[in-house]
Amino acid sequence: MQEFRRELNFWRMLKLSELNESQRQAVAWEGGPLLLLAGPGSGKTHTLVNRILYLLEKGADPSSILVITFTKDAAVSMQQRFFALSNQYYPVSFGTFHSLFYHIIQRSSGTAKRNFLSGVEKKRHLIPILREYFLQKNQYVTAQELDADADQLLTAISFYKNTSKLDSAIRKAPHRYQEDFSALFEEYQHKIKALGALDYDDMLFECRHLLAHDVKARKEWQNRFSHILIDEFQDTNPVQYEVIRMLTGPDTDLFAVGDDDQAIYGFRGTKPDILRDFERDYHASRLYLPENYRSLPGIVQASTRVISGNRNRYEKKLTAVNPEENWMGYPSFRVRSFEVREQQYAYLSDEIRRFLEHHQEDGQTLAVIFRTNLMAQALATRLTHQGIPFAMKEKVRNVYEHFLVKDIMAYLLLASGEGTREHLLRILNKPSRYLHREAVGEDGTFVSLRSYYRRDPKGYGPHMTQLEQIDLLERQLKLVKDMPLTLAVNYICKAIRYEEYLRRKAEYDPGVCQEWEEVLTWLKEDAMNYRNVREWVEAQELYAKTLALGQEKRAAKHFEPIRLMTAHSSKGLEFTRVLIPDCNEKVYPHGNSLESETVEEERRLFYVAMTRAQKSLELIFLTGEKTHPRLPSRFINDFIREKHFYEN
Repeated sequence: MQEFRRELNFWRMLKLSELNESQRQAVAWEGGPLLLLAGPGSGKTHTLVNRILYLLEKGADPSSILVITFTKDAAVSMQQRFFALSNQYYPVSFGTFHSLFYHIIQRSSGTAKRNFLSGVEKKRHLIPILREYFLQKNQYVTAQELDADADQLLTAISFYKNTSKLDSAIRKAPHRYQEDFSALFEEYQHKIKALGALDYDDMLFECRHLLAHDVKARKEWQNRFSHILIDEFQDTNPVQYEVIRMLTGPDTDLFAVGDDDQAIYGFRGTKPDILRDFERDYHASRLYLPENYRSLPGIVQASTRVISGNRNRYEKKLTAVNPEENWMGYPSFRVRSFEVREQQYAYLSDEIRRFLEHHQEDGQTLAVIFRTNLMAQALATRLTHQGIPFAMKEKVRNVYEHFLVKDIMAYLLLASGEGTREHLLRILNKPSRYLHREAVGEDGTFVSLRSYYRRDPKGYGPHMTQLEQIDLLERQLKLVKDMPLTLAVNYICKAIRYEEYLRRKAEYDPGVCQEWEEVLTWLKEDAMNYRNVREWVEAQELYAKTLALGQEKRAAKHFEPIRLMTAHSSKGLEFTRVLIPDCNEKVYPHGNSLESETVEEERRLFYVAMTRAQKSLELIFLTGEKTHPRLPSRFINDFIREKHFYEN
């Protein structure tokens, strides 16, 4: 160790000049627990790695140093940077919260290695429990409803495991399960435990239980690490924070790095207040890294103006180190508007083509950052149709496979005379017509439907007999047959009351309702591109084939200059040029919530998306048509009023 310290001291004499004053102060901190506020592009990873080297130089045992990050990629990246700088291997532990907690469970409980359940597997184990739940209540639900319910219930279960807040978790569950949420949760846990499996969130849940109840294990792990460094501390949820408190003894050197302005995972139970909790609970000191090495001054100034609208935050000022420039003729920051989304998509496609002409293999990147994955899928659909290459961090799903799209297409195909028995069954009670599935004969025709109810005319809906419902549906489909596609989709949604059916289905889940509204909005816009339903079906089939082929090509390609992603998945990344479309109210902030806490998190999310840009940032909003105007996001109103930022 003595020899290593001499080598390291020489390295530090050589490298400390690369750190600014704030970074040097943080690296050499010896005043107890420290909260390091590190804004976007401030060199926090470089500071963390140098902190590890400093601890080693001061005589710390490498095996007593634990570095916690939030993703496996971040842990591997930081470990590689540490090895590159130290030029030697030293057994410092790098890992995620989940890997650390799983290691603790395995070592302390002595259990055999357990299988981790994928999202599909979790749903597969939960759905039979829900099916039995309805059988006991003598109620019938469709497979489609069970599938959607399982998704929502798993979200609520995950929230509970990450926060221990039962009441809040219950409110996230579908309304019809809320009374029995605890019983369903226990049954689900019992089932996966009997299988010897682990839900991903169980690593936190079980580790917390172990350390809370096993004093010997808790003492052992407190003595295991003398130095704990935690990256992205603002993303720590209540259970993770509780476990960290149980892992730290009175002499543990705790070094937490975070940025309250980048706390964007409230749906997992995280809040920026965790940083203040840390300061209070550990009597920690606070330092700030004020210099931005990533972005040009125009981007830093614009993003700082946006985030300064939040009240629940540490006051700080970030300064750009790089000089201002016009990269490729673009100003570093501007705002642009279009009347309708199709114009916006055309512009995005043109900008991507232009970028590809100049930057196929030079390492420059362009990112289009959306509020939701559905919005990203909408552009992905168009780029795929046009043969424009791109990569997506999330899996490129076929948006035409969404159940809403399939429902609308079933109506259109039935109206055009191309519908099958499956199409009729699909829309039979969307909205409810009180028609039984067994009434649809083997041929799946209206003749069979009428014949069934003429033989057994006992059933009545609240306003019409079933025969009257059948007559009405057939008349509606005849009207749809002769309509232009966009008008036909609108008619199905409004006159046939499909939208009303969706509102009832999502009555107690506004988040799902918002998502479904977005799917329908996109579908109406997509319908404008086709003359008839047959042309639309063929385009969808071609898209599915092109998508599969494109994913194979993208998997084989090492570098992809064009990226589509959501604001959430953009965190931690950086790109030469960033375009953020749909900067409108109900998108940023998302939905209809006016609660200040929700709006502040939405502002933080918007700030994260803005601060991914290195040289060029463009915000795009829709003005809407004269008959249907749209409001720009409240986050960009100041820029629109200042004409030198705004181009329409």
